[in-house]
Amino acid sequence: VDRPTVTKIDFDQAPAIVLGITGPTLAPEELYRIADELVRPELERLNGVAQVAIVGGRQQEVRIEADPERLRARGISLAQIQGSLAAANLNIPSGSISQGGRAYSLRLYGLAATPEDLGRVVVGGTQSAPVRLADVASIRLAARDQTQISRVNREPAVVLRITKQGGANLTDVVDRVRAELPNIRRLVPAESAVTVVQDVSVAIRTSLAGVRDELVFAVFLTSLVLLLFLHRLRVSLIVLMSIPTTLLATLVVMQQLDFSLNLLSALGLTLTIGILVDDSIVVLENILRHRSMGEEPYEAAINGRREIGLAAVAITLVDVVVFAPVGLVSGQIGGFFREFGFTIAAATLISLIVSFTLTPMLAARLLGRESGEGADALWGFAARWDAWFARLERFYRRTLNWSLDHRWVIVVGAILSLLFGIGLITTGRVPNEFFPRDDQGIFTISTEMPPGTSLARHDEVMREIEARLFELEEIETVATSIGGGGAVTGFVIGGGGQARFGSLAVELRPKGTGRRDVYEVTEDLRHRLATVPGVITRIAVQNAGGAGQPVSVRVQGPEAERLQALALEVDAALRRVDGLRDITNSAGIGAPELRVRIDRERAA
Repeated sequence: VDRPTVTKIDFDQAPAIVLGITGPTLAPEELYRIADELVRPELERLNGVAQVAIVGGRQQEVRIEADPERLRARGISLAQIQGSLAAANLNIPSGSISQGGRAYSLRLYGLAATPEDLGRVVVGGTQSAPVRLADVASIRLAARDQTQISRVNREPAVVLRITKQGGANLTDVVDRVRAELPNIRRLVPAESAVTVVQDVSVAIRTSLAGVRDELVFAVFLTSLVLLLFLHRLRVSLIVLMSIPTTLLATLVVMQQLDFSLNLLSALGLTLTIGILVDDSIVVLENILRHRSMGEEPYEAAINGRREIGLAAVAITLVDVVVFAPVGLVSGQIGGFFREFGFTIAAATLISLIVSFTLTPMLAARLLGRESGEGADALWGFAARWDAWFARLERFYRRTLNWSLDHRWVIVVGAILSLLFGIGLITTGRVPNEFFPRDDQGIFTISTEMPPGTSLARHDEVMREIEARLFELEEIETVATSIGGGGAVTGFVIGGGGQARFGSLAVELRPKGTGRRDVYEVTEDLRHRLATVPGVITRIAVQNAGGAGQPVSVRVQGPEAERLQALALEVDAALRRVDGLRDITNSAGIGAPELRVRIDRERAA
């Protein structure tokens, strides 16, 4: 029984960037040599790079082909040759010696550097007439038997999966790799090309840029709303000053907590824009009330802040106790939302401090120089705005009076609305999922052929799939892997490297080019690939949570044969359920084998 294999999956072990080396005129072994000897060393020395894995190509090996007639004539067996080679190829420490006041470590080094060195190894004979390996066998360098095939955009290729170190910033690592590409392209032969097959940071940068744009827009919109309702430039400026002050102070706290400005932390800052001005508006409104009572600016700032202090603290702490626990959630969800919850909590607390310090100080300074509302350049617009708002207020007053006169109607309506909302969730009318459907323009097609399928046959089918893929104008890059045990751009697990398993990692053109949604493209592909004979295809769209299957069913039991039969029954039952597709059964069917039974009497 073989030892079990345990694979630990870490999201940091997914490749940060994937490069492809193509050369239509180069042999697979030459492509592998370029990747292994020229490109990989340059990438591995970059700061933040943990591993550079090579997928595809063909490695070279030393092939020893013994001549049976010569072996028989000299009385040498294959076991003797194997033992002699193992004994001759040594590289072991052998102690140390001291000489002339210096200590030297000793190492017994007997590794063969060339096929000729192997040919000189003694495998039999006598001391006076030794038989060397070259006397009974031919020795040559040759390419290993091909067990996998890799292509990029239908051209033979070697793919390099570059993994970042744990804790390293993904975008920084990708930037260093891209900065190194011009130097790498100068090192490789002119007939080869080095291209970026997949860059995980593109989706991250796009999402982060979108959140940053929303942050700027939120500040602008808040400024506009404040100006509309307060219609005084100085008053609006006092409140607006709390936003950049609070954001900058929050960034300092994030740095101390070792948070980065990522998608979730930036989203947290965006969501707090409205909260940031709440405390300042409450404090400033009370200061203005004291000014209208005839108090001096400095006195009004002190009294207004003191009078409203307890209410402002209560309002702020309510927000903190809602968001802070989000950062304390354990498990995978907690890992995602820790920075989100703590960033909002920190920004909210800092906004309270700003409203108690900066806002009263600015009010005492700026409000003291006002010469009256009529001097405000916006007063004409403000008068029309107030008239419209007064009409809205009168409508609200009438609505409120009607509601108070018909309390049971409002109570019953509220209860029915609550029950209706709960019903939508419990009955599944409102779908729920861990990550929303996100169009990153990346998906993976997994292929499975019948047991016993050869690599060449699978390659023929894969070329047919590639041809149908490139019929779509949205396709930009296709990285193909056959027999590699997994996608060239993701975790290389599953499938055991069998020739009947393969994958295609597909990247679409950018969104701004007028392409269809990635889900529309994959739905179209499902229909196109359904007619490819002899292959099972499964499509997984990559979103923020990866490209895995959203639902899994585990069947457990003590008997392997019975367990496999039950798994097939569950598989068949699931395929009859409407809405399910791309069903995978890990209880694979065994490959056909030929068994050779030895006749021991004849063998003797």
